[in-house]
Amino acid sequence: MAKVQTSLGELALLPLPARVPVRELLEWKTDLMTSFNGTEKAIQLRNHPRMTLTYLLPETAAVKPRAYLAQYGALGRRWAIPLWCEAQPIGGILLNTITIQCNTELYDLRAGGLALLWQSYDRWELVEIEAVAPGEITLTDYPGAFSAAFLVPVRVGHIDGSPERSSNGYEAETSVRFEVEDIEALAEDAPAQFLGRDLYLEPGMMSASTYGQEITTRVDRVDYELGKVARRTPWRYNRDLRPRHVVCDGPAEVRAFRNWLMRRAGRFRPYWSPTFENDLRHKSTGTVADKLLVEAREGLLDWLPLRNHVAVQTLAGAWLCRTVTAAVPLPGNASTVELTLDTALNVPAQSIAAVSFLGLRRLDTDRVELNWLGNSVLRCTVNTLEIQP
Repeated sequence: MAKVQTSLGELALLPLPARVPVRELLEWKTDLMTSFNGTEKAIQLRNHPRMTLTYLLPETAAVKPRAYLAQYGALGRRWAIPLWCEAQPIGGILLNTITIQCNTELYDLRAGGLALLWQSYDRWELVEIEAVAPGEITLTDYPGAFSAAFLVPVRVGHIDGSPERSSNGYEAETSVRFEVEDIEALAEDAPAQFLGRDLYLEPGMMSASTYGQEITTRVDRVDYELGKVARRTPWRYNRDLRPRHVVCDGPAEVRAFRNWLMRRAGRFRPYWSPTFENDLRHKSTGTVADKLLVEAREGLLDWLPLRNHVAVQTLAGAWLCRTVTAAVPLPGNASTVELTLDTALNVPAQSIAAVSFLGLRRLDTDRVELNWLGNSVLRCTVNTLEIQP
């Protein structure tokens, strides 16, 4: 409820903590060129995503007039946007303190950026960060004293659309959507690789007792309404659509998931991932080298050659990813199929916990919604699409 002069220019600010849930929206832009046989080439059109935050801001009777005037006067101007979901308690701050001890690894605190010291509706201060070091930040000027403060990263942006206010004549509540200008550009550190692509071995969660799954392909239907109908299926691979449910509890898990999203860049960058199911029941004994024996269920060999990548999980939790170069019935044993692997596993058969199919997946959308539930808990559901088995 203030007009603040900063090194970034004049900014409007509403120091009203947002109610949960808070909705954060990240939007990339990818041009997918799909050939006739279904193979893809992705072109990244936006290096960094666009970010919007939807806040529900409660206004007590004491702050309601000031909040209204701030929204009325600065609707089309630049705003300082506190990231309330990344607020961290830092305790008391003494006078003549320019260095503040805090967690700088898991929160979006930047040199040359802004932060909010917040204690109450009437006790807060917008500060500028001069330097960021492990475990502390240095401010450009001395702040006032606080007995129990929160440190909130602040970004710069605009109000997107129009705020929606509801009032009972005494208190009010405003729903406002901010579009952030200076979204954090996280380093895209490459994870483990398989066949030149990212490999992720962290399973998602189930939103209920089951999860949805959809297998799709392209079918060209030729019908001249004079005779039989002809159908063609030109795609090289059918596609398996599955939702990925994620619940992050704490800043460390949130930062890891955000890094994963930034690495994906929407639909741009695919990754290898197992199904995390026991798709093939192994029957090997002794030490398993490059031959893996699996149970031959009815019809298994009819379609098994379509999936030529597997991930073998050991009881110790390790995943061994391999390419299947051949699948044939075991001579003299029709109930067993012998899989030839491109690289030996070299593990005892009794240590194998599961054999899952491995697929190359990507996000099915350039638009990802994050829902903050409070206390650094984040929930997200995003569809993933297998583009190559």
